[in-house]
Amino acid sequence: MKRIIYSCLSLWLLQSCGPYIPIQEPAYSANRASAVETPEVLLSVQHLHNQFNHFVFDMEITNQGSLNVPIQPHHNVSYYASSRPFPKHDRQHDIHAQSMSHSLILSKRLYARAPDFVVQMVDQKLKNRATAQAVFALVGVGLVVYDAVKDSEDNRKETWTYADSRKAASREAAIAGAFIASDVAGASADQAAEDAHFLPHEVFPDITLTPRAQQRGKIFLPIENNYRFLRLVVSLPQGDYVFDFKRQGTQK
Repeated sequence: MKRIIYSCLSLWLLQSCGPYIPIQEPAYSANRASAVETPEVLLSVQHLHNQFNHFVFDMEITNQGSLNVPIQPHHNVSYYASSRPFPKHDRQHDIHAQSMSHSLILSKRLYARAPDFVVQMVDQKLKNRATAQAVFALVGVGLVVYDAVKDSEDNRKETWTYADSRKAASREAAIAGAFIASDVAGASADQAAEDAHFLPHEVFPDITLTPRAQQRGKIFLPIENNYRFLRLVVSLPQGDYVFDFKRQGTQK
């Protein structure tokens, strides 16, 4: 029982790892935004947090050129990760080949999730966490009943031993743990419900930006391993836009 509770709590704690900041920022800078501008586009990205085992970035693009700019996160946005800083980007070389040779994640390069995938993922998380809340609550009720039966048996004993005392204390702890886990699951389910309500309007969509048009939204990048350095690449018809990040507190 304790193992289940600890696993449940650990799962939610792992969602909140340190944020990533631009590579050029001081180690403990609060600035997470990085931007590039060309005659064709103005593009900025910022690490918001980690959620559902994904890096969540805010991305904003303004089409400053005269041509349409098609963009689909699961085709145009990808990242590499490493325990060492990535080499400085040389536009004379293929940024993906250069970054891939340095990346330590198993697949070397990971793409953002499609907007529909993100919405479906959050809906499923909501169902899972609501189920977890109900399961832990039922376990707690069952333990209460079991504890009442055992207390009744103990009350009929002529002697009360130290072992009996330990068993009673263990039952009380298990009951408390089950209801705490239920509360944690309930709070997580409430947060997932809020996310499920707002996310369809917040996630970056598949879109074609007309001249002077602007789009902003969240992109979700699957976490394979949380390395100290992360290179995000937005590949558009106009070229590759490179954003190097480091985990906050990391010295370059």
